[in-house]
Amino acid sequence: MLTGCAIGLEETADPDTAVESLGNKVLIFGRLRWIENGALRDVYKKGGLGWNIYPMILNMSSMEKRTLPVEPDGRFYWILPKGTYMLYRLSWYDPIDGQHRLESKIAFQAVGENQGYYLGVLEIKIEGKRDFLGGLWIKSVTAQIWDEAEQDVLAFRERHSDTNLTLAKSLMVIDDRLPKDPKLEQKAKLAELLQSISFGLLMTIQY
Repeated sequence: MLTGCAIGLEETADPDTAVESLGNKVLIFGRLRWIENGALRDVYKKGGLGWNIYPMILNMSSMEKRTLPVEPDGRFYWILPKGTYMLYRLSWYDPIDGQHRLESKIAFQAVGENQGYYLGVLEIKIEGKRDFLGGLWIKSVTAQIWDEAEQDVLAFRERHSDTNLTLAKSLMVIDDRLPKDPKLEQKAKLAELLQSISFGLLMTIQY
């Protein structure tokens, strides 16, 4: 059994998060864009039994798993220890037919001296159909990472009051070699794989 598995949903970073409160942690932010059969989703968190989605990540050093929230507009703001992570699953609840999950092979880094890291926009396109009971049958899934830093950093600055937070761009990376549902016994393999992943150039950003 994998130790350190997340239990329950963690909280979104507070808009009043200050540099001094972070310690060895960093503020991660970005956005999810969900397109199903050509229709762009406009609400990502409805609470209760509404449509909700939860990214699940793994710290590739400690092998700790976390389940993280997404805001109603698809943006996310997380506080995490510095390190390299794998976003290995997107779990979502559909009020028509219940729970779904999508295995993903995405990695990102939050290392360096900055306090905030922009991961980009994770765009998921799903093609599928529903049966006569409303169940969703997925035919195909594509994932892409987009750099829309100009508008996303402006939104971040409007939300967060501490102007001393230094920000860097560290876009997510899709790599098919990453394992599905990583286990503790794969730690050595993940560490080796980490050395060969082509992460983008870390850039300090100001808007």
